[in-house]
Amino acid sequence: MLTTDESGYLQELDCSEAERKTDNDLFALTAWNSSNGTVNGFGETLELETENKDNEEIKWSKRTLQLLKTLQHLNKSGVNSFSLQELCQKNNRKEVAVKFYIFLVLQKQMVVELVQRAPFAHITATAGRMFSAH
Repeated sequence: MLTTDESGYLQELDCSEAERKTDNDLFALTAWNSSNGTVNGFGETLELETENKDNEEIKWSKRTLQLLKTLQHLNKSGVNSFSLQELCQKNNRKEVAVKFYIFLVLQKQMVVELVQRAPFAHITATAGRMFSAH
């Protein structure tokens, strides 16, 4: 048997669940309208967010630029390939993860080419097409 407090609580749960469904449907509708070229108030917001994400990809973080400068300096001193393991020798887990992510960003921008011969093997980077451009 439910007391009045419990039934009120259940009604609140049903109501909040319905609100979540409505919010999800609204997001799906907005995304659908945007993909079909229909622009409404919500679609404009979605497009602005997409443009901001594109701009963020172009901007590089300080860490990315710092690692790129390090790689360029090593390249000028005669090093042709860069081992992620060697670059991360005295780093903690977080710093290693950050450098790995930066390697992926640099690969996406064609600044470096990454090679890994087997799963869990060492990752080696070499200069890519855009290495000297930055």
